[in-house]
Amino acid sequence: ILGLTNEWYLEDLSDNIKRTIRNKKESGQFTGSFAPYGYLRSEEDKHKLVIDPIASIIVKKIFEMYKQGNGYTKIATYLNDTNVPSPYEHKKASGSKFVCGNVGKEKSYWYSDTIAKILKDEVYIGNLVQGKTRHISYKNKKSVPVPKEDWIIVKNTHEPIITTIVGTIVLPSPLDAAIVQSINEDTAYDKPIIIILCIPASITSGSLVNNDR
Repeated sequence: ILGLTNEWYLEDLSDNIKRTIRNKKESGQFTGSFAPYGYLRSEEDKHKLVIDPIASIIVKKIFEMYKQGNGYTKIATYLNDTNVPSPYEHKKASGSKFVCGNVGKEKSYWYSDTIAKILKDEVYIGNLVQGKTRHISYKNKKSVPVPKEDWIIVKNTHEPIITTIVGTIVLPSPLDAAIVQSINEDTAYDKPIIIILCIPASITSGSLVNNDR
């Protein structure tokens, strides 16, 4: 009986902790232990993200190169060739205790999937997207993916680094509206195809530009 009571207590405690963390996420607080690349956790409030003055420059460069028609692999190769520290190496150099299970003692490099993840992450336009994974139970700490419709997304929680990510709607100040959507990426040739629809204030019908690079 004592063992069963203890199990009920632990399960109830786990549920309470999950609810507390979820409430923080829904209120726009960052609950991760380590900030996404390009950001730091604020020294005044660990649940708020602030721009990393060093890594944010690289984030901007990645988006700039992508807009110029460079694919994921080409961007990663450029960063490696110019000796730009990977996100893991940058964290280590900054004194972070972050540990990556896929990285050994040797130097970590930039990879195409890392570039793709950055280009599609809403964190860079000022939004927090959390709750993408969950633990199976308080006994089993294995993480499993959460359906996208159940992710916790809170907009405008921190200062953005850029104004556009792949596949999102943005509102740059020079325009009334701008839709930038990645409609296809030929991974075999690593060439992004982007459609940009811009609607200036003085024009009622939009102009369509197909940047097939």
